Amino acid sequence: FANNHLQKIPDNIERCEGIVEMHLSGNKLSTLPDAMKACRNLQVLDLSWNMVSALPEEWSVLQRLHHVDLSHNRIINMPPVIFSLIGLQSLNVRDNQMDEVPYHLVKLVNLTSLEIRDNRFNEPPAEIIRLGMGQIMKYLERKNHAYKNVPQLDLSQLGLEAVPPASVLMTFITSLNLARNRLTNLKYQGSDEMTVVDDEDMSHLEIVGAPIQAHGLSVSTLKLLVTLDVSGNLLTVLPIDLLLLSTLTKLNVCENQLTTLYLEFCTMPNLKEILRKDNEWRSPHECVVALPTSEMFEYMHLVLEAHSTSVLTLNGRSLQAVTSDITLATSLTTLNLNRNKIDLLTPEIAGLGNLAELHLRQNHLATMPWELGGLV
Repeated sequence: FANNHLQKIPDNIERCEGIVEMHLSGNKLSTLPDAMKACRNLQVLDLSWNMVSALPEEWSVLQRLHHVDLSHNRIINMPPVIFSLIGLQSLNVRDNQMDEVPYHLVKLVNLTSLEIRDNRFNEPPAEIIRLGMGQIMKYLERKNHAYKNVPQLDLSQLGLEAVPPASVLMTFITSLNLARNRLTNLKYQGSDEMTVVDDEDMSHLEIVGAPIQAHGLSVSTLKLLVTLDVSGNLLTVLPIDLLLLSTLTKLNVCENQLTTLYLEFCTMPNLKEILRKDNEWRSPHECVVALPTSEMFEYMHLVLEAHSTSVLTLNGRSLQAVTSDITLATSLTTLNLNRNKIDLLTPEIAGLGNLAELHLRQNHLATMPWELGGLV
């Protein structure tokens, strides 16, 4: 019946119970009859190059189908009946209008060939689709696991270049693993068009020294998140709305290209551990970042408090430098850095225009910046 300009399949198709293959490509079919459920021996169905947008639910009885070609049609959503065809081995939905491959596809345990190119997919992400069926099914299986078993979503080692939008809408998950991908930031795909964080939530986030690119929306919709792993990516900055994750207890940012760890992390009520090795830390200084998390948080608390008290005492902490997290406290009047390992003071410290006392005894300094005048 291919290429015959057919606009309708006759209802008496139900008499063709013994038919094994049906080739209907290149016609003008837009609707399909329920009566085809009678063709229970059907194994191959080719409906390519038509105007089909849906399949009848009644076709779920066609359990011998192993090849279905729906390419070059007008399908917007994957027909649900597809997921009930357990014997399906080959599915072609190329060149339709779908924007999502549902995770239910993992029910097709016999599927060995999947063609989904030339649609409008934002889920799975384009980089997953480019890698083919194996990576697509791995991605869908992990989503299915999160929905059906435990509230943990593992998207590690999938070659992701952006956070999938579906993941930030899975608001029930408590653990998100994005490790060892190719993420350069934690903004999710389409975040410029989607707004899922209240402005009111963001308004109180006044972060000391936060770079401008840190203000994009990220994973802060995941209000129940307890652990977040973004290690082994290409991140240069962390989004400030991570600070909205009040349930977070563990954050892994190892093996990225990060330079700044916000002082405000120490104020998160449940955060106990930040894994952070193998980055390019400048603020706080790497000697502070190398401390155990509890000691690093103690340092952060002291520096944050100095923004309101104008006094900062950091004596005897093995500091090797005065970094921007300190020099941004422009209201400081007293800075005590006695008994550290500081061997160089940069002129930026002279930017502390209100500084009246600077204590630097028992450090490793050979010279002093002339800008400091008679402070020391």
